[in-house]
Amino acid sequence: MKCWVHPKEDAVAVCVSCGKGLCRECSIVIAGNNYCKACVESERWRAPPAPIPPPVAPPAAPPTLPPTPRPSKPSKAQFTVGGIGSILNVIAAIPLFILAIMLDSAIFGGPEPARAFEEFWYFVPFGGIIMAGIGYLGIRRNYGSAMGIASFAFAIIVLVLLILFSLAGMALYYAYPEEWAAAQVIRGLWFIPFGIMQILWGTTHIVTRKFTGKSGLSLATGIILILAGGLTMTLILSFIGMGLFFIAEVMASVLFFTSEVPTVSKL
Repeated sequence: MKCWVHPKEDAVAVCVSCGKGLCRECSIVIAGNNYCKACVESERWRAPPAPIPPPVAPPAAPPTLPPTPRPSKPSKAQFTVGGIGSILNVIAAIPLFILAIMLDSAIFGGPEPARAFEEFWYFVPFGGIIMAGIGYLGIRRNYGSAMGIASFAFAIIVLVLLILFSLAGMALYYAYPEEWAAAQVIRGLWFIPFGIMQILWGTTHIVTRKFTGKSGLSLATGIILILAGGLTMTLILSFIGMGLFFIAEVMASVLFFTSEVPTVSKL
């Protein structure tokens, strides 16, 4: 940088007022600051020197926020599947009622029934339970109740146990035909988780009754399902539980088909 007045001379300072380069001859020091002759004569030196602006930091990047989950659309379809499943459960309750009576016969030493009937009809509720479970999954989707997904999950568990208990009883019976009663009791143990599932389903209807638009029907369905489940779990009174289950599933089918669906899903 050269002196503003003497272009051949190197600048040794800068006027703090006008910013011109100054050689040793042209630099006038006042109060520790360098000024040129023009700024001193015009008394611009009396003004405080312009502060040097601090370096500007680049703007911070905006924080990355997790994406807001979009609520899923309400679905009447799951309620429809649940209603169909409840109808299938109504049909399945009839052979289950007979099987519960056969379980009592086995427990109390009654005669062995027809073999084909007892082995086949244990699998009748399979389709109804899974479809009704989808209906309870719809309760989770539309009403936001965790009880809905718990009801669906336990329905899957009950179906797995249905297969395991049935196969275990059948294996024992085929290996030892004289042990019909023991085989029947092994298969009948499935009524215990089946009863728990009914209680869970009934509780789900009760806690979500204010959303359905059918509060009274939801409450009644829940109470009967809970009573049915409690009796089913006793094994000895399972046939009464199956009778109540028949009634409750008729009511549950109506409830699934007619329950209100919100405009925005609460999932």
